[in-house]
Amino acid sequence: MTSLGFFRHTLMAFLLAVLGAGAYTILGFAMSGAVAFKVTLILVAAGYGGIVLFKAAETTGRIVVPLAWMLISAGSAPVLGLAEFALLQIALLWLLRALYLHGGVLAALLDLGLTLCAAGVAVWAAGTGSIFLMVWSFLLVQGLALLVPQAAAEAVPNDNGSDDFDRAREQARAALKTLLSR
Repeated sequence: MTSLGFFRHTLMAFLLAVLGAGAYTILGFAMSGAVAFKVTLILVAAGYGGIVLFKAAETTGRIVVPLAWMLISAGSAPVLGLAEFALLQIALLWLLRALYLHGGVLAALLDLGLTLCAAGVAVWAAGTGSIFLMVWSFLLVQGLALLVPQAAAEAVPNDNGSDDFDRAREQARAALKTLLSR
């Protein structure tokens, strides 16, 4: 883990916790506490999910995933209780991280364990009644995801990687030329 990576994650966690606490306070004037809490969860999860999508190397689904997330959240918010809705948001966050940041099953399972620990810490912090502490605690534990080992790309580097590519390209061109000449 690099100290800079953890510092960035800590800063992001702090900002999302401040925004979440502020959103809950403002929304609390306009709607019931339960609805304000669910909307705040959606906003914080959307912010964190956006950061995950931004830093992910994979570009596929960057529009579909947030839209599906919002549809699932909007459809389930009126039906689920607070705890179930929070678990749904946590599960969606884990799924997003598993699909976009981890290259293997072991890394995704380790991340699941970390996510469950983070949820436990957030439940513990809920005893204070502070949205800020709940979000801050959850995201701080999530910052430990930097320690989750990623699958090694290749143990022994291929010395002739570009030669293999060039050879394959030439074979494909020759095959295409043969097909077109018939």
